[in-house]
Amino acid sequence: KLCPVGWHVPTSSDYSYLGQFLWCPNQWEVSNCPDLLPEGRSGFLALKGGQRRFFGSFESVGTAGFWWKATQYSSADAYDHRMYGGGAQFTFDTKKSAGKSIRCIKD
Repeated sequence: KLCPVGWHVPTSSDYSYLGQFLWCPNQWEVSNCPDLLPEGRSGFLALKGGQRRFFGSFESVGTAGFWWKATQYSSADAYDHRMYGGGAQFTFDTKKSAGKSIRCIKD
């Protein structure tokens, strides 16, 4: 398993709930988004780590965050959660061979 006992990879429902608290103005600068700071009410520090595409190149480092979800799309693909400027959030299906950040949340 990826997460320790008592923790799990977030589902779409988990991210939907989190998303209710994380809209931020001004291009998603942490200084303008107190809920994304460690002492913020969400407890979710959203670092903009970008992603490694399935063919090996890196993109969006410092400008967007990409996190795996627990939900599979197919045997070769899974869903991810993406956060872009202004707090915009999206879900996409993506190749499992791509590199995303991972979060484990407490059960």
